[in-house]
Order: sequence, then C-alpha cells, then structure tokens
Amino acid sequence: MDLRVGAYYDQTPVKDDYLNPETPSMNKLGLTAGFSFRPVNNFSIDLSFGYVTGFGRDGSYTDRDLLESKPRVFGGHYNVHAYMPAIGLSYFFK
Repeated sequence: MDLRVGAYYDQTPVKDDYLNPETPSMNKLGLTAGFSFRPVNNFSIDLSFGYVTGFGRDGSYTDRDLLESKPRVFGGHYNVHAYMPAIGLSYFFK
C-alpha cells in the first residue's frame, strides 16, 4: 500500500484593480490525500481526495452597458470551496 498527503498555498496574482466577477481570484489553500493498493498482481486501485478553500475576498468591478453607456458596478464578497474525489484503476501488462 502507498499513502500520499500534500498541501499547497496559492497566492493570487490578481491585483484589486483587475478583479472581476468572472474570475474572483483569491489566496487559496489546498489539501490532498490518497492511497494505492494492489489486491492482486498487475492490478492497482488508487483513491484520492483534494480540497481547496479560498480565504475570501471583497471586490467590485465597473463595466459599461453597451446599449445605455451607463457604468454598472458588480461587487460582493467572493469565496470558493472545491471537493475533488477520484478513483483510478490500473492493470499492468507484462
């Protein structure tokens, strides 16, 4: 059996002046874990799980309405959570 764990910190490259609602980039923390086992020769089962959470970010974005030429402001508090389970099956031919 093989065990794996990992973690990472992802610092946002997006400055406040470039924040927009389509890509609310923020600093994130990712945690991962997984294991592999071989119940029989030439066959492996891999299970893994990843979790990402953002530290939240307040921001706004000003856009122009193309029909009326009035500025529109989109803003709020952005946050993110992602859960990523995975399974892999491998068979090795000799």
